[in-house]
Amino acid sequence: MHYAFRNSWDAVLSNTIFTNIKLVNRSQRTYTNARFGALAAYELGCSEDDLMGCDTLLSLSYAYNAQPFDNGCNGALGYGSAPPAMGIAWLSSPMSSHVRHLRPSPNVTPIDSAYHFELNGLDRNGAPILDPGRHYHLRVLW
Repeated sequence: MHYAFRNSWDAVLSNTIFTNIKLVNRSQRTYTNARFGALAAYELGCSEDDLMGCDTLLSLSYAYNAQPFDNGCNGALGYGSAPPAMGIAWLSSPMSSHVRHLRPSPNVTPIDSAYHFELNGLDRNGAPILDPGRHYHLRVLW
């Protein structure tokens, strides 16, 4: 269920959408260690210069424009000198991984397997994502 508010006294609340998700298993099968994830296709005006990041303490994923002026591209209008930012905050559960999802190409793991790997903080082929300097497994990028 989605909740949104429109008011003149709180600009932040007026630009926020709350989503309450309830998963119900109606099958006879018992699932253990299930994961739930969200795919956010951040496209802020020209999507070619968008950057993303996360704050693990706030369980927040966010995107912003790399440039102070957002030109249009690929048929999308730009925001000009006031590019927006966008974020998703998990209010009732911690963020266990945050990775980027690349658009599928013909020479990669099938898309359903790629999603499973990414939900577990792995690259789309199931390999750990390693910090280039320290060589330890990263579950959270950016």
